[in-house]
Amino acid sequence: MGVSSEPRIAAASVTARPRAERASLLSPRIVMWLVAAVFALLTVPPLVTVVQRSLYTTDFIGEPGTFTLDNYKHLFTQGASLRVVGNSLMLAAGATVLALVVGGTLAWVVERTDARGRGVCRVAMLLALAMPYVLYAMSWILLLGPNGPVNQAARHWFGLGQVVKPYSLPVMIFVEGLVSAPLAFLLLAAVLRNMDPSLEECAQVSGAGVRKTLSRVSAPLVTPGGIAVAMLIFVRALEAFEVPAMVGLPGGVTVMTTRIYLGTQRQPPDYGGAGAYAVLLMVAVGVLLALSARITRRGAAYATVTGRGFRPHRITLGRWRSLATALVWLFVLVGLVAPIGLLVWASVLPYYAAPGQIPTRLLTLHNYHAVLGQPALLGSITNTLLIGVCTATVVCLLTAGAGWFVARTRLRGRWVLEQLGGIPLVIPGIIMGLGVSAFYLQVPIAVYGTIWIFVLAFVARYLPYGMRYTGSGLVQIGRELEEAAVMSGAKPGRTFARIVLPLLMPSLAAAWIFVFLVAGKELSMSVLLSSPDTQVMAVSLFDLFNNGQITQSAAFGVVWTLGLGVCVALLSVIARRARIEIQG
Repeated sequence: MGVSSEPRIAAASVTARPRAERASLLSPRIVMWLVAAVFALLTVPPLVTVVQRSLYTTDFIGEPGTFTLDNYKHLFTQGASLRVVGNSLMLAAGATVLALVVGGTLAWVVERTDARGRGVCRVAMLLALAMPYVLYAMSWILLLGPNGPVNQAARHWFGLGQVVKPYSLPVMIFVEGLVSAPLAFLLLAAVLRNMDPSLEECAQVSGAGVRKTLSRVSAPLVTPGGIAVAMLIFVRALEAFEVPAMVGLPGGVTVMTTRIYLGTQRQPPDYGGAGAYAVLLMVAVGVLLALSARITRRGAAYATVTGRGFRPHRITLGRWRSLATALVWLFVLVGLVAPIGLLVWASVLPYYAAPGQIPTRLLTLHNYHAVLGQPALLGSITNTLLIGVCTATVVCLLTAGAGWFVARTRLRGRWVLEQLGGIPLVIPGIIMGLGVSAFYLQVPIAVYGTIWIFVLAFVARYLPYGMRYTGSGLVQIGRELEEAAVMSGAKPGRTFARIVLPLLMPSLAAAWIFVFLVAGKELSMSVLLSSPDTQVMAVSLFDLFNNGQITQSAAFGVVWTLGLGVCVALLSVIARRARIEIQG
């Protein structure tokens, strides 16, 4: 069968050429710049749009008018504007102090002492952190409201009038501080866990008591990490929206985030004034985050975890043990049981009243039937799940490749990916929502009024978290595995797909779970992106409560909490089986 081999050789050369061309088109450098372009399209336009809007007037239909600096002039000269900035600073400072006192004290009790209930405290903190902020704010309004249990008890037992004004700056500080306490607990617990206990042992052997050991040894060692945590909590409180909107606005207390929101709700909208506040807030957040990063880098001088090993040790509290245990259970009661319990109570009432003020025979499940029978609310549940799944998936896909380019290659320009991925850190949620909505109203892309504008905004917002998880995962993967693949002739793309990606899956799964959970409870962006046809659960609950439908909003909140609990339980089982660690 003397068949010539020339046609086969020719065919092979013809097919090899397109493969070579495809390989050149998909070279690591080109793919890296494609990912960078996607990052830039997601993060830069909202930022530029906000800055642009702050420098222009706004016409009667909300479009940019003429160039002006009056928006900044009004911001820095009008008394009302300065009060807004002052309220923001007082809220952030007060909430930070309260969060550090509560979270820091409980972190020390749990990590460094022999108090009882330490495991319960950890679980309570995680549950409180997972609870949507809008639900937490609503619960405390019910607790501290004119007809709430606190004021009712003051009237009944002490004959006093209204002792707590729920819509005030002190209550805003109190609720925001409790909201931030779980985050302070988790961050400070990590600092305390890595502190060498031999230093405290030496203090106690030398005759120092618990109080002196805490003030002279433990506190100074925790100070650098504590300052960094304090700045992060301050930033989080400065850009908070849920508590200021639900607690502050009804009482006429406005902060920068709610001033931005109010500016977009006017007719015509005041995008210029909102943009000026947004730029000021972004600058403040950027400066604080830069200072926090610098403090963290300089904290190496205080390192106590070194090459030598140390054994875990807990301080014996002695007669103080009962007090520490009582503090743990007090937080569990006040920070978790009371808000959730009152939410459940309000959900079965025909009208809201404090416990003991309404006959139990009037309890009803009608609110649940009403909530679950509304197509709009059911649609918001579907939208929330779909947006969460899409956001988490896209974030993981983008940051898996971006993290690998940054950590594992020497391509020129890879720093661009890291910088673009970090931009959203300085853009609070309310500002991201403002920038995305304003940008897509100007461009001929029909995403405004659809769920896809949520996905675009959420992906941009949560890119830094995906980069963090990916970077942490890549650090744990030895380079020798990739080097062996390259020595065997594997291309970079094949090495990434066959070697790196499977080993990176636990970190990506943790990132997916985290982004899915935080996207589901996001309100600050959603409130500016939603439309009547594209409601999400946070906005639906916000609207129900603001419209005075307290019992139905409570029922919807209970449904949300139960659904969130099921999701957390399922994802926790998956994470535990895959040995995935989820960090906030």
